[in-house]
Amino acid sequence: MKSLLTRMMGVLLAGVVITHFAGCGGESSNDPPGPDVVVILIDTLRPDRLGFLGGPRKTAPLLSDLSRSSTVFRSAFSTSTWTAPSTASLFTSLYPPQHGVVMGLFAHRDEAQREVRKTGKAVIPLNRLPLTVPTLAELFQNSGYRTFGVTANANIGEELGFHRGFNFFERLHGMNRFDSGVAVDIEKQVLSWEKELDCDEPSFLYLHFNDVHAPYHKRKPWYVSRSGGIEDKKAAYDSEIGYLDDVLGRLCDRLKWRENAIIAVVSDHGEEFMDHGRIGHPATLYRELLQILMMVRLPGGSAAQEVVERVSILDLYPTLADLAGIPPHKSWEGRSLASIVKATGNRVQLEEALRSRPLFGHRKKYGADPFELWAVMHEDWKLIEQRENTELYHVIRDPGERRGDGGDAGVRERLMDQLRAFRERAKPVGGEQIEVELTKDDLDALERLGYVEGDEKE
Repeated sequence: MKSLLTRMMGVLLAGVVITHFAGCGGESSNDPPGPDVVVILIDTLRPDRLGFLGGPRKTAPLLSDLSRSSTVFRSAFSTSTWTAPSTASLFTSLYPPQHGVVMGLFAHRDEAQREVRKTGKAVIPLNRLPLTVPTLAELFQNSGYRTFGVTANANIGEELGFHRGFNFFERLHGMNRFDSGVAVDIEKQVLSWEKELDCDEPSFLYLHFNDVHAPYHKRKPWYVSRSGGIEDKKAAYDSEIGYLDDVLGRLCDRLKWRENAIIAVVSDHGEEFMDHGRIGHPATLYRELLQILMMVRLPGGSAAQEVVERVSILDLYPTLADLAGIPPHKSWEGRSLASIVKATGNRVQLEEALRSRPLFGHRKKYGADPFELWAVMHEDWKLIEQRENTELYHVIRDPGERRGDGGDAGVRERLMDQLRAFRERAKPVGGEQIEVELTKDDLDALERLGYVEGDEKE
């Protein structure tokens, strides 16, 4: 069994290239539907740090510009507050208990450290994406698209099945280039594919940026010093957003995404800056971690619109498929928002359905004191369950979810019933369990990358 670091270094040096097409004009099936599709995932980005979504300053000019010709979902939520489960939900349109990827590569870091000290290595069990469900890339590949994926987060790789469906896939984990600027590395990788992207077949491109994730570098000229420890961390965090946005702007211009592609921008989860007494993304399901950026832009743009109805990261997969003319898959939990994006006739009916739909969140905590957290959001209420305790919040009166609300007993019971029903039906749809070996070098490298508190930072 190869160690995780050895496997990652192989990806870094050689790349993972799956050659369904040897070159342009390859073995595509019938004429594929739809335009190019670009999915930009910005890891750990909380939307309220963006100026066009209420942030304190203009941190992202490119994203702001795109928003003026996009559909922006102001109440978008993830399914988890960890990268691996939430990204797996994006790739499958399933909740974590269904797709089974409820933790990433480093959830067992504390136990792994103890084992490594004893024996020099540790083996951890993990679930991969279920083979019974086509991933986002597989669906587009099977519909005649050439598929490209590049990620800077070590969780998003072949170990958990995220490489499936990509003709070209590269993980730039950054272990040997800690200070080199991961967004620039992604830019270089995408531009190295420029000839392959410029083909008759439409392309599907997935970019997973990790710059906004801790540790927060003070990127010049975007960094503006602020007094106070937390405020200065926010300043560094904001500078990472600005740095990443600058790279995106260059790619967008060079590859003419505005004219030729459906562009989706999404985050996997947010980040806490002492909102509930912590920093990072600890084991909670509060709004600062569960709310995400989500916006979709059609080729050439359209009239800007903001959607206030609550939507989920689960909905992005069905939406992109619908916009590309690809039929839905029966397993999806999410629903297409294409009629909203295209402003077509049945939009009102869809908005009513979104208002009446409960959404759920899930997070597992590992370590010395393991437990599960569940959340349900419905209408103006949100309930969080941890062990035998429940917290109830009125999201209009208390959007930061800090005070709690006794609420009507009927409200609490209704939400508990919805959560119980969801937990009963949210069974695994089938997956593969694997074992991943971690060595001391792996753990040391992960610490340099900001994974310094186990499940706090994944």
